[in-house]
Amino acid sequence: MVRASLCAAALVSMLATPSGAQTGDFKPVTREMLANPPPGDWLMLNRTYDEQRFSPLKEINRDTVAGLALAWARGMAAGTNETIPIVYQGVMYVVSPGAGVLALDATNGDLIWDYSREHPKEMTDFIGAPTAARQKGLAIFEDMIFFESPDGFLVALDARTGKVRWESKVQDYKELTQHTSAPLVVEGKVITGRTCETRAGCFIAAYDARTGKEVWKFYTTAAPGEPGGDTWGSVPAERRVASSWGLPGSYDPERKTLYWAVANPKPYTRLKRHGSAEGTAQTAPADLYSNSTLALDIETGQLKWYYQHLPGDDWDLDHIHERTLLRTAVNPDPGAVKWINPNIARGQEPTSWSRSEKPAGFGRSIAPTGNSSGPRRSRWTSPSSTFPASTSIPGARTSIGIR
Repeated sequence: MVRASLCAAALVSMLATPSGAQTGDFKPVTREMLANPPPGDWLMLNRTYDEQRFSPLKEINRDTVAGLALAWARGMAAGTNETIPIVYQGVMYVVSPGAGVLALDATNGDLIWDYSREHPKEMTDFIGAPTAARQKGLAIFEDMIFFESPDGFLVALDARTGKVRWESKVQDYKELTQHTSAPLVVEGKVITGRTCETRAGCFIAAYDARTGKEVWKFYTTAAPGEPGGDTWGSVPAERRVASSWGLPGSYDPERKTLYWAVANPKPYTRLKRHGSAEGTAQTAPADLYSNSTLALDIETGQLKWYYQHLPGDDWDLDHIHERTLLRTAVNPDPGAVKWINPNIARGQEPTSWSRSEKPAGFGRSIAPTGNSSGPRRSRWTSPSSTFPASTSIPGARTSIGIR
């Protein structure tokens, strides 16, 4: 394999164990470890299910940060690189440009194993070369590393050797579907998202982590005859497109609920999607489930509720990427926010809630709490910038859907 001058660099940190990579005494990663990872490990894209990307390590602080220096650098293959590594027991696992996987000693960058894959030559005609693949990361569970390949497979690799344990075809690149997210392991299931150009590829799916068998699949656009299907008007089912192309979602272990984002509808304007600028509503629901947060049952993939942040999108303002969960009393300053939901008690501490930022210019907190039959409401909304896409605040009532 030809190595280019593109380099990966590591800073001195306590993520790598002082004694080097621990490949000889590999301890399987458990569900409990994923829910509460050891401080020195980084087991998923954002480290924890709440997606806060926070490290509890204390060795790097205000007093020591100035002493950080380059520890090692390693040349990588030429190509697109949008990945965040995972680290376990001193081994760094990273997607290699050109759609491969590297296992490196995190203390010095030495190669432990290298997985590469032969791709169909015709794939380039549909979604481009493997060197243009945009996977965001990997996942780990038990003794397996999970990798989404450009040719539409979910691959489980032995964490010690890089050998294939199983692989399952999950999508068809001939439908212009691509792996552009990162897998997330939850309750023994590998959850995946993707980008799509036809409805056939617009889905979030779960696969058994031990076998690769599909457990459930949720399509991110509503078809005719389904709940929300009428929000697309007369658009044919195969042309109802809104993907989950970005960073993976978050998970609440207490509620067994997965929170996942869906991006903008395509084509980008209502005129192109519907043949008329008035072809769909400008208030929610419109073109479901575009620009929405989805709450999915982790065992079945069934939709619990959705919240549509931006209906009738004309500007490619996709409301994508992770949903950050936290616990705190909610009591916003009325002078600092534009609107406060009058139906939710001030000062109440919800079980969990997420904060997200809509590109059109509204910061918003959403409260994914209560029983399945209860409403899901925005807690507060505050403008963070000026943008002509909206003159009102959508979502106080009509943007919330219960299924």
